[in-house]
Amino acid sequence: MSECYDVCNKKYGVLDSKRTYCKKGCDSEEDLEKCKSDDCASKCIKTTLGDEESGGLGNWSKWLSRAPKDSTDCLTACYFGCNNRPEEADGKDDD
Repeated sequence: MSECYDVCNKKYGVLDSKRTYCKKGCDSEEDLEKCKSDDCASKCIKTTLGDEESGGLGNWSKWLSRAPKDSTDCLTACYFGCNNRPEEADGKDDD
């Protein structure tokens, strides 16, 4: 993963929060499609915490999300990480 992290470090500066989300894309163990659709979406798109039917916190709780203010920037950075994982960067397509 260090090669993927290096690419993220070069693209995003030390103080840029998008660098963290790029690295989250690097860390995904899913295939490319799921990395982008499931992993990145769950990290970048603000959602309600908990299930309201089982005593969840309600719609206001989505503001507690760690995702940055602009989900589009977060998704772009995370996708960049997904695309630069070693298995993607090498152009391998095992499935």
